[in-house]
Amino acid sequence: TSSAQPTRLFNCLNSSIQYLKCVYSIRPYFRYSKLIICIYVAAYTLIYYFTFWITDNTYWITKKILLFLNLLLCGLADLSKDLCYNLNMTTITNDINIICLLTACVTSLQLLFGLKHYQKQMCNAYKGQFVDIPLPKHVSSIGIISKSVHYPGRFIAKLFLPMIIFFLFQLLFVRLLCKLLFIQNGQLLALKNIRLYYAFSYFSFFFDCFLGFIMCLSRITKAIICALIFFARLDYSPFGRGLEMYDSSYAAYVSFIHVERIQMHPVLNVFIDLIRDRLLERRMWKRKQESKQEQFTLERYTRKQYVRFRWALAYTLVNNDHLKRCRKHKQFSSIKQIQSKTLERLFLKLGFHQTLPTASNRY
Repeated sequence: TSSAQPTRLFNCLNSSIQYLKCVYSIRPYFRYSKLIICIYVAAYTLIYYFTFWITDNTYWITKKILLFLNLLLCGLADLSKDLCYNLNMTTITNDINIICLLTACVTSLQLLFGLKHYQKQMCNAYKGQFVDIPLPKHVSSIGIISKSVHYPGRFIAKLFLPMIIFFLFQLLFVRLLCKLLFIQNGQLLALKNIRLYYAFSYFSFFFDCFLGFIMCLSRITKAIICALIFFARLDYSPFGRGLEMYDSSYAAYVSFIHVERIQMHPVLNVFIDLIRDRLLERRMWKRKQESKQEQFTLERYTRKQYVRFRWALAYTLVNNDHLKRCRKHKQFSSIKQIQSKTLERLFLKLGFHQTLPTASNRY
């Protein structure tokens, strides 16, 4: 039993790690920018503060909303002013607390998935692969920079609305509609507003009839639900492909991705560091030169650097065969081979049996 407990604990930890990898996975040699880290830290801090602020002040928030609904319904439908006497405030308060906690969990998971999606899109952008986002040539440079500035603020602003929407949906449409308008004293079949109930049923009848014929309403409903669930994520646009740039929040996210790719590209940063180090070394040699002998030393240093670069290039090509086809002469030779094959096919169609010289049979 003593040896089985560590094994069981190890299996639980292993399964939890595998589950966390599905939510978020760490990529080696990938570093987030300081701006995106600050944005997500502020987002999680805001979710924590906003959730516990609602749970601490649920009672008076509910009383204010019920008072507003009471005045609104009395003014519109000319009803009595004692609509809230049959409500159980404890049950409503508990439901609101549960809704807020669930909404905070869903929003936190959406932020994790959004961070994972951002990591994937940044890696693809570093490679020059723009699969899920529009190309930078489709947007002007001024538009990219200006929209990228709005990304952090809109990212934080989108976190407020899901909690408010879930809160109002549960509070208004599930409980209050029946308790305030239709049911009398908590009984099932005792209706206190018969006219309003029949009017509601009348319009609901036509709605249900048209719902059977017009199937696009189900699509709109699904789009609204998906938009509410993914509202906190700016990397998803509710519009279709080709129209996503009309979404200002998604356009801000795409512009932010392009700016991050330009400023934080690892290959570009390494290349700039190498050039800077080389310039510093050359400046050091130029400061030391005082005679022709030292000038000869600088030339010898330049020649040595060239030889070292050629050996490093040869070592890289030997260990990475897939990089050989990216060399300039390889690309030119492949283009010439394609052109020669095209001309040979043309000669065969015309009836000429002539083979063009290639690089292999030329020498």
